[in-house]
Amino acid sequence: MKNLIYLALHQDGFCREAIASIRSFYHVVEGVDEEYRIVIYTNRSRCFEDFLSSGSYGAVQVRSLSEQTVRDWFGAANYVYRAKILSLITFMEAEGDSAIFVDSDTFFLSDPSSLFQKLAPGRALLNYEEHRLHD
Repeated sequence: MKNLIYLALHQDGFCREAIASIRSFYHVVEGVDEEYRIVIYTNRSRCFEDFLSSGSYGAVQVRSLSEQTVRDWFGAANYVYRAKILSLITFMEAEGDSAIFVDSDTFFLSDPSSLFQKLAPGRALLNYEEHRLHD
């Protein structure tokens, strides 16, 4: 199973972005419902109700987060990147599967299946390096 993880918190705009991203994914990938699982961690589950009620997006699962969990994931520094990492860790611990984290504002232009061939234990992928670790 190929897993995509989204995090959509706090604002309906992030939910709409995630929905647009998932629609673009469905547009470029064939056999989504058989090969993929798309998991959205959110504290705004209601934002996805109409989208999911269409029945056209069978690979999508919404996992509701409590406000306390969101605060814990952001930590004392209120750091969003910590929440992104914890969403991946939470998924991998619960499911035992590898996954690719997808920012909600990602728009797919082609099938990302080849990325999954690059995943392996102890190996991570980044879309680009923003900073060097020593910085």
